[in-house]
Amino acid sequence: MSNQSGSIASSYEPLRSMRPRNKSMRRAIMDACDKYFAVSERNSTFRTEIRAGFVNFLANSYLLVVIPQILDRNGNGLDKDNTSTAFLLTTCISSILVGILSNLPVPAGPGLGGATFVAYSIFDLSSTIDDDDKKDAFTTCLIAAFVMLVMSPIACLLVSFCPKSVTSAIPVGLGLLFAMVGFMEMGLVIPDADQGLRMGSFKTKLLFSSIGLIPMAYLHKREVHCGMALVILAIAFCAWGAKIVDWPSSIVEVPSFSDVPIDFRALASVGDCISRVLGLYLIATFDIFGIAYGVGLAGGLVHKGKGDGSSQLPGLMFVFVSCGLGSAVAALLGATPVIALGESFAGVIAGGRTGLTAIVFAMFMLLTLPFLPLVSAVPDFATSPVLVLLGVNLMSLLKNCDFEDTLHALPSFLVIVLMPFTGSIDRAILAGLASHVLLILVDYVVTKIVGSTADSTAVESDDNDTRKELKIAASYLCDADDEDYGAALRRVESVVERVRSSRENGVKPSLRRTPSALERTGSQILSSLENSDLHAIPHSLSMTPKLRSGFSVPKDCHMIPSRRRFSEEIPSKDFEADPTA
Repeated sequence: MSNQSGSIASSYEPLRSMRPRNKSMRRAIMDACDKYFAVSERNSTFRTEIRAGFVNFLANSYLLVVIPQILDRNGNGLDKDNTSTAFLLTTCISSILVGILSNLPVPAGPGLGGATFVAYSIFDLSSTIDDDDKKDAFTTCLIAAFVMLVMSPIACLLVSFCPKSVTSAIPVGLGLLFAMVGFMEMGLVIPDADQGLRMGSFKTKLLFSSIGLIPMAYLHKREVHCGMALVILAIAFCAWGAKIVDWPSSIVEVPSFSDVPIDFRALASVGDCISRVLGLYLIATFDIFGIAYGVGLAGGLVHKGKGDGSSQLPGLMFVFVSCGLGSAVAALLGATPVIALGESFAGVIAGGRTGLTAIVFAMFMLLTLPFLPLVSAVPDFATSPVLVLLGVNLMSLLKNCDFEDTLHALPSFLVIVLMPFTGSIDRAILAGLASHVLLILVDYVVTKIVGSTADSTAVESDDNDTRKELKIAASYLCDADDEDYGAALRRVESVVERVRSSRENGVKPSLRRTPSALERTGSQILSSLENSDLHAIPHSLSMTPKLRSGFSVPKDCHMIPSRRRFSEEIPSKDFEADPTA
């Protein structure tokens, strides 16, 4: 018996010897990951990164349903099963690339802007999509991916050079386009041959989607990260239970793949191809920059750069590189270009600070791959409240558009209005850029050739008014007695303060050329008064070159304060009525 127990104990010896080795190996892997991803350096833990990745998965899971619905176009577009598979694989690959290369908590995948662009700007709205249309669309997406990849080192510089009147209007225009697509999927708005669009009749799907919009908006306000996904599932189950749409045919299924939809011979004309590539590139670039930089700010990852002290986000360039590579993979699989996903802020709020958050998000996305039949069975009106709510949120960015200045207002207006009215994102952006360039050129020509004379006349007129007012105040001081001294002093102080305010706030652009002289003159007057040296007042005025021609101070004021009032120039009632005007 003892021999048998000894043999059993000896058989466990190799396992016991492996435990420390496995533990040390696991510890070495953890230390290597901690060093590479800077987990401890950014005051995070592996558990926090895993939790943040799961929160990001819940927050962005609605895209798995919404994007295939947009590209499906009510059965006239792309196959939802193939699109869902392509979306999942592209999202996993892109997010892993972002996590490894940039080490930022920014999941990446096909975005709503690119999907809407392909569905409503590249595909023909009036016909069913055929194989040639698919090849044309995804070949264009592949070219745009190469452009993203090549331009990634200078992407941030291009964003800074693009006019703000256009960049600030793009998300607002996309929001209106999202909302219009959502209303069409609800049945609230339907196409009309005469009017373009008209109000639809009341149907059950409109009731379901309208009711779902209210709790979705409330959950979004309460920052419930999975609120959109929960409402989509609730509407879907209600629609299945009411037999408005069929139940899923299966829950688990082997993913389906389509052929590679790339054929350069199927491309449209050169002009259309360039405008489409430009539209896709601009949408992707602004989305990537805005979301990644915003996530970096929220996570405290933005630092002051050396030298110029400008704010920098380490790893931002590699986010562009990863999205360019992911967009190339997406085009080969049949998905739209890749951006930084908009709900990435949820993971940062949950504590994510490193690229492990994006990698964990990718793993959770990959786990949903077998359950795509359940996703494909969700009706389109269940996802329509998401698009309407996105339109509401993006409308808040309208505050960034300058509608006070027509030079900026017209390009912004064209971008915002033409997107939903024409359904063409690229042409709306081009219209905004073209109008901005033309307006700037016209303004430059008018300013240089025509406006110089008019501008100088306006400046001279405005400055003469100010000179006259300061002259009256100074002359009144020169003749003031003890009783009027306080009113005269307030008069000069008022003029000096108004000139200073005009320069700082830009209230009177014409004063920007001479405020220093005006302010210096007034300050000299006040300094003379403080020193009780009335003799220096007219001397300081006459020694100001900018204003010498604007003042006619009596000569006797150089020697002694004159006791006579200049009644022909300075009615005393003007000062008595409003001494601080």
